[in-house]
Amino acid sequence: MNPIMKYFDFDDDAIPPESIMIHHSLYKLAWYMENIIVDGNEKSEGLRKLLEAKDCFVRARMDKKYRVKKTVSGSPDDHFELD
Repeated sequence: MNPIMKYFDFDDDAIPPESIMIHHSLYKLAWYMENIIVDGNEKSEGLRKLLEAKDCFVRARMDKKYRVKKTVSGSPDDHFELD
């Protein structure tokens, strides 16, 4: 397993509620990439950039001026399914 994967793990109780969907979504994507792509420099770099993107998305979500209240179909969380 790529060592970067440890940074995608999270505890729901330690994450602000408005950021949980971001963590869940990127966690699932990271694990999918971990399992379908062979180890190598490009995979490690892609996972590092995904981790950096996760941090940016979480900061943007926590910034009130960028929060989305609703989409046409309802909550932004309606567009994601979690196992």
